Amino acid sequence: MKFDVLKLIYNNMGKNNSLTESQLASLVYKLVKTKKLEGYIKEFRLVSDKSNINGKISIAKYINTKKAIYVNTEGIKELYEEVEASDLPFNDYEKTMYNYLLLIQVLLHEIEHANQSKKMANDEGIESDLLKLSTGLVDYSIYSDLILEGYTAEEADQYLRILRYNRDLNYSENYQIAPHERLADIKSWQEIQDISEFIRDDESAPNLYDYIKFIKFQKMFNGYGTKNNTITSPTIDYILANGYQDELEKFDWYDESYYTCLSHVTDKFSLEDRLVYGLPISPQEYTVINQVLEDLKIKSRRKNERLYR
Repeated sequence: MKFDVLKLIYNNMGKNNSLTESQLASLVYKLVKTKKLEGYIKEFRLVSDKSNINGKISIAKYINTKKAIYVNTEGIKELYEEVEASDLPFNDYEKTMYNYLLLIQVLLHEIEHANQSKKMANDEGIESDLLKLSTGLVDYSIYSDLILEGYTAEEADQYLRILRYNRDLNYSENYQIAPHERLADIKSWQEIQDISEFIRDDESAPNLYDYIKFIKFQKMFNGYGTKNNTITSPTIDYILANGYQDELEKFDWYDESYYTCLSHVTDKFSLEDRLVYGLPISPQEYTVINQVLEDLKIKSRRKNERLYR
C-alpha cells in the first residue's frame, strides 16, 4: 500500500498537483480492503461546502451511520492555503509533495475513525475502552447500569441527556484532545511517516521526512501541559470533562492523585503507549520530550538551510 501511495504521488508531480475523485476513491477502497473495513466504509465522495465552525471549514468526516467518508474540497483548499502562507522549511518540490501527503493523511485519519468503530464493536482493551468514553458509546452500558440501580427510564434518559450535552460542548471546545481524534491523528501521521521513509533519500526533498517525523511526534505530545507542578493528561482531562468520572474510576490504573495515577500507568504502560493514549507522564519525561521536539524541529530545518546557502 505504501508503494501505491508513492506511485500515485510521483505520477502526479508536475502535472496539476492535485488528485481526482476517482484516484482518491481507488486509494480509499484499496485501504479499506487492506484494513478489512469493508463493513465500515461503503461510500467515498468529494463535496464542496464553505460553511464553517468557529471560523474553520470542515476538511473531512466519517459518518458511521452511512458508512461513508466525505472530503470537503473547500477545506482542502483552505489547508493548502495555510501551507502556502506558512514558513515551512520546504522548497517548492517538497511543498507540493507535502500537500499530497496532507491529503493522504486526511483520508487515513477518516479511515482510522472507521477502524475505531470496528475496534469498539469487536475489541477489548485500553484503546477500545478509551474510544467508547470519548465518543459516548459507553452510554449504552451506563443506561443499563442506571436501570439496574433502580432509576426509572425517564431518570436514566435525563441523566444521559446531560452527559450528551456535556460531551458535545466538550468536543466543540476541545476536539483536538478527544481520545478518538488524537488517536486518529497519531496513527494517520505514523502511516505518513512510514510512507515518507521511502523518500527520505530523495535529494529533491531533503527536509520532508524529518519534518513529518516532527509532526507525528508533536501529535503524540498534543494536550500535555504543566499545572500546579504536575503534567496534565489530555485523555483524563477530556474524559472527566465529558462527565465520566465513575467510568474512569473503573480502570485499575486510574487515581485522582496525579502521582498515584502516574505510578500505576508507568508500571502498566511504556512511555510511547502513554503518549499515544494521552495518559500521565512525569515532569522529567515532559522536559525530555520537549527537548526531543525542539531537536527534531531544528534538525528538520538545517538541511534546507545548508542546501540554499
